Amino acid sequence: DYGSDFRRRYVPIGEHCTATGRLQGRGQSHCRYLMDELANKFSKADFSKVEELHQRMTIVQQYESTEHFKCGLSTGLLLMKEAYEYPLNPKED
Repeated sequence: DYGSDFRRRYVPIGEHCTATGRLQGRGQSHCRYLMDELANKFSKADFSKVEELHQRMTIVQQYESTEHFKCGLSTGLLLMKEAYEYPLNPKED
């Protein structure tokens, strides 16, 4: 069932949905590990710049993902419209 699979793999967070699969979990834990390492190596002022960069990159990635989704959805809808309007038995003039 597609619906149950969707509910199992995606958890709504605010206006966005985030995949909760193993790949994302590993990515988050690796990112957390790297941020902890950087926090130990940099001064507080330098680490605040790293955190700001991380936050900005996250926002950019969310924006890019949204735009890619919109593009894919629009393309799919146009293809469906074209397929629906295509005559199965074209009239010969």
